[in-house]
Amino acid sequence: MRYPVPQAAITVNPETQKSGFVVWFAGKNPHYVMADVLATKKDALEYLDPHNERVWEEPQTDEASIVAISNGYKAGSAPTLM
Repeated sequence: MRYPVPQAAITVNPETQKSGFVVWFAGKNPHYVMADVLATKKDALEYLDPHNERVWEEPQTDEASIVAISNGYKAGSAPTLM
């Protein structure tokens, strides 16, 4: 049985230029939010995806604060083998 994949987004506050992220399951409210606390987008990516297992894409949204979004993991990464 496959488990649902949490979705994630990297955010940047346009006023402070600080980064953060949001994690949620499709159709649900965010269950983990860390906003405006990391210095760069790279810091947010390293904190949220330290083993580089997620597939990151450009967001298809008008929300200016979202700079990257992930809806899944790379094939062969640990979460896909469970």
